[in-house]
Amino acid sequence: MYRAKRKNLNRLGILMLLAAAIALPGCGNPLIKGIIDKDAESGTDNSGGGGDEGTGGGGTGGGTEGGGAPDITYTVTPDGAAYTATTTKIDFVFSEALSELAAGDITIGGTPGAATPGSLSGSGTNWSLTLTVSKAGAATVAFNKAGIESGAKNITLHKTLDNPSATSIAAKFGINVTANSAAKVTEVFTALHAYLATNPVETGASTTAHKLGAIALGDYIDLAGLTVAQYYTNPSAGSAADNGEINATNVELTDHGWLLRLIVVGINAYSGKNGNGTDPHLVFQFQNVPGKHRMNPAPDTNVGGYAASEMRTYLTGNFLTGLTAAGVPASVLWAPKRMVWNGFLPGGSSPSTTADTIEDALFLPTEWEMVGSKTYSHATEMSANQGRLEYYEVGNPGNTSRIKYNSGNFVTTYWEASPFSASADGFAYVNANGSAHGNAASSVGGCAPAFCVK
Repeated sequence: MYRAKRKNLNRLGILMLLAAAIALPGCGNPLIKGIIDKDAESGTDNSGGGGDEGTGGGGTGGGTEGGGAPDITYTVTPDGAAYTATTTKIDFVFSEALSELAAGDITIGGTPGAATPGSLSGSGTNWSLTLTVSKAGAATVAFNKAGIESGAKNITLHKTLDNPSATSIAAKFGINVTANSAAKVTEVFTALHAYLATNPVETGASTTAHKLGAIALGDYIDLAGLTVAQYYTNPSAGSAADNGEINATNVELTDHGWLLRLIVVGINAYSGKNGNGTDPHLVFQFQNVPGKHRMNPAPDTNVGGYAASEMRTYLTGNFLTGLTAAGVPASVLWAPKRMVWNGFLPGGSSPSTTADTIEDALFLPTEWEMVGSKTYSHATEMSANQGRLEYYEVGNPGNTSRIKYNSGNFVTTYWEASPFSASADGFAYVNANGSAHGNAASSVGGCAPAFCVK
């Protein structure tokens, strides 16, 4: 109907031109005959104006005047705000007034089931479509009505957190992980990554109420399973399990948590330290100990520190490969700059006086990061630039917070990145009772690595 007015105006213009031609002295019939002859040659019926919609008198598509009117354009604006207000409608503003429009003329694209269109209301140039949004994220809007510009427009749908107070991060975002899988784990981490990108407000620093938006210390994401290939520098180095092989599913260890549970142990722990930026980030660590490995092969040594250790190579290689296969996307991982003492100098008689800047996506925390004091580590790791995993400080103070269990539900020791400061043959680790301790580098010990997400 909104095209009819243009067609009527075209017809009126032709009639007025014909009338004027008849009235001109000595020029009436020849001009009329010329117009009629020209129409006959081109096959155009000027009485119909611009022709059928979309074909026009001399062009295709919307055309321009004389060949069909151009398509009506529009802007689209959804309401809502990231994680604080759910999108309930989409507002459209058109370049020309519309006399009719139906909800069926509009297609919402994107994740299937993320948004369900409702009723359409409005008039003239302003219209609104109600929406029921079940999942936040990118979507598209397109019209399938002739005369309105074609092609999809991108929009963002918003949704509040489903359960902000839940300790399960999946539950916060309304992601059902009853039948957990690597794909579900990826979905949760992807949602968390998008949430952190909105710069949630940090509150309650250095207290048990420390939060980053709705994410608190101790909140968790469960892996469904974890497979890590064994690491051998020598085939006679021991059993596959002693050399880091893991083939585990997430099992509950009675009242000791879950084997493959990843818990938030730090909030903005590395912000502004060692040249790191201040982007919001979370530090995750395994709640328990899914595997074991040695720090270095025999003979026992910490020369070159954690930076040169076999453990580091294992974690950034085999273990990281297994972690990403378990659903933790490499795209959400951040490798912060961290300081770890360089260990003893070659020969093992003199300690180094320097620390290495290490940037790994998966790492062992230092003694300072885990305990907050120097017992077996070197003083270079105690600088003001060091991060602190405060879950083991304000969240759960005392040694008991650091106690972890293996797949057999037995309490176990696990390694830290700090070389043993009193001797060239060992590294620090967390003892079975959660206290600070150290051991020979070639001893097989537990691995409970950490990583950052931002």
